[in-house]
Amino acid sequence: MWFLQTYPDKVEGQQAVSDKKAQLIYDAIEAFPETYKIIPTKAVRSRINICFRVTKGGDIDAAEKAFLEEGIAQGLTGLKGHRSLDGIRASNNNSVPLEGAEKLAKFIRTFAMS
Repeated sequence: MWFLQTYPDKVEGQQAVSDKKAQLIYDAIEAFPETYKIIPTKAVRSRINICFRVTKGGDIDAAEKAFLEEGIAQGLTGLKGHRSLDGIRASNNNSVPLEGAEKLAKFIRTFAMS
């Protein structure tokens, strides 16, 4: 707790950045409900581990494989799914910069429109 007592502004600032990154990613996914399905439900979503399925074209396995391959080609790695939920998992921990979340959100939108 010493960190929270010593650096409260830094903690609040990091929380705001984390919230902004999560919102960018969730907004991109939610903009294309015909392509993506967020798991789990909105009531229990995580801002740290953003899990979703790629449903584009009806063949989820093929769509997710294409999403992962195209993402890797753009330098977006570590998106392979959650061990119990499958799908895609975007980790949004403190080591991920805002620019990384912006890049992922842009890719999510571009993939959906392709």
